[in-house]
Amino acid sequence: VIDNTIRSSWAQCERKTQYQHFDHWGSAFSVHLLFGAAFASAIEAGRKAFYVGGLSMEDALVEALRAGMEEYGMHEEPATSVKSRPRLYEAIVSYFDHYNMDFDPVVPYVHGGKPAIEFSFAIPLPILHPDTGMPLIYAGRCDLIGVFNGTIYIVDEKTASRLGPTWSKQFEHDSQFISYTWAAQQFDYPVSGALVRGVCMYKDRVEHVQIPYSYPKFLIDRWYKQLLEEIQDMIDAYKGQRSFQYAMHKGMSGCSYCSYLNACTSEYPQKVLETQFVKRHWNPLTREVSLES
Repeated sequence: VIDNTIRSSWAQCERKTQYQHFDHWGSAFSVHLLFGAAFASAIEAGRKAFYVGGLSMEDALVEALRAGMEEYGMHEEPATSVKSRPRLYEAIVSYFDHYNMDFDPVVPYVHGGKPAIEFSFAIPLPILHPDTGMPLIYAGRCDLIGVFNGTIYIVDEKTASRLGPTWSKQFEHDSQFISYTWAAQQFDYPVSGALVRGVCMYKDRVEHVQIPYSYPKFLIDRWYKQLLEEIQDMIDAYKGQRSFQYAMHKGMSGCSYCSYLNACTSEYPQKVLETQFVKRHWNPLTREVSLES
C-alpha cells in the first residue's frame, strides 16, 4: 500500500523512505502523531453525532471530547506543551465554537443517502508489487467531503504551529489534497478541490483559518503521472537496480531535524538503526501503528 505519507517522504529523501517505510525503523512514540490522531477522532465523532445521530450541538461536543480523550489515552505531556491533554481539550472546544455545526457554512455532501463524513479509499494502481505480483494500492483518508458555497470539497483539518501566507501557500500544489480530489472523483464524487481548516495551537490561544483550493484536471493528471513514475523509482531501488539516494543538497535543511541523521552520517548505519529505533509498522489502510516485539 502506498499513501501520501510514503510519497512525501520519498520526495524529501529516498534513504529516509527506505529506513522508515520499507525497512520499518521508527521511534516507539510520537506525541505529534498522537495529538493529531486524537483531534481528528474528536472532529469525526462530533460530526457523526450531529449529522448522523441527530444530537444537539452541545451533546455532539460531549461525544467529540469523549472520543478525543479516549484516543489520546493515558499519555502525560508537560502542561506547558501545546500537545498536552488540556490543550487537546481546548482545541476541540475551540474548533466547535468556531465551526458550530448549527451555523457552519460547510455541510456534509450526501452520497448514496449518507453524509460523506470520513472518506477512506484504497484504489488499485496499474503497477504490480515486485514480490507478490498483485497491484499496488494507493490509499488515504480525509475528514469530510463537504459543500461550501455550492462547491464540493475535500475538507481536512490541519493542526499547525503558526498560520500565515507561507502556511496557506503550501496547499496550492499539495500532493495530499490533489490525491484526495483524484480519489474522490474515482468514486463519482464531483469534488473540485480541498477546503483546508488550519488549527493553530499557540501557547495562550487557538486560532483558526479556512482556505479553499481548486485543482484543475491538468494538475490532477500531472500528479497521477508523476505518482506512477515515482513508484517505479521506488521499485527499482527496492529491487537493487539502483541505490536509495541520500538528500545531500545544500538546501536540504530538513536533514537537521531528521531522526535518521545519525544513521546517515555513520559508517555503520545498521548498528545505529538497531540501537536507536524499533521496528514500527504503519498501515495506511487502518491508520494504525504496530510495534514488533
